[in-house]
Amino acid sequence: FVWKFGLTNVINFIFVMEDTIGLEKYYSLVIQDIALSASASSPNSEVLAFVVRSGDLILYGLKHGETDPVVRWIPWFDDVEKKLCAIAFNPDGGEGLILACYDQTFYVVPTLALLTIPSPGEDDSKAHDVLKLPNPFVADDGFIPSAIAWWVRHAAGVFYKALSNCWL
Repeated sequence: FVWKFGLTNVINFIFVMEDTIGLEKYYSLVIQDIALSASASSPNSEVLAFVVRSGDLILYGLKHGETDPVVRWIPWFDDVEKKLCAIAFNPDGGEGLILACYDQTFYVVPTLALLTIPSPGEDDSKAHDVLKLPNPFVADDGFIPSAIAWWVRHAAGVFYKALSNCWL
């Protein structure tokens, strides 16, 4: 994974990925291709997520003390209604990434598991499963998610995780 900085302040992401038969392929991603981004850090890793204009999801993870990152390019639905419109990491080190789609569906992607980064709360039985969350709102064609947040609250010895979203 190489970062290049040009005179025009354009960042190029160049990374190498192996295809299914072991051949290396080089991919380039310029900053103008990035529609959404999110980042998270923990004591043992840094994680970035990008949604590109094609609608695909790119995950980048780097374990502290290592020089080679892990990059995953995840194709997303082709359906325009499933286009990603908001993303946010779990605040506890990026273990999961919540995704909001234009059709008001929500998904949680197990980020660290897909990047082969160990996490303390990982359940091996469902470590690689993408979770589809039920829509907490009555479906209304007039609302489109525009932002999403995931926070943790500690109160009176009780641990809460909550999701919030904003609508256009």
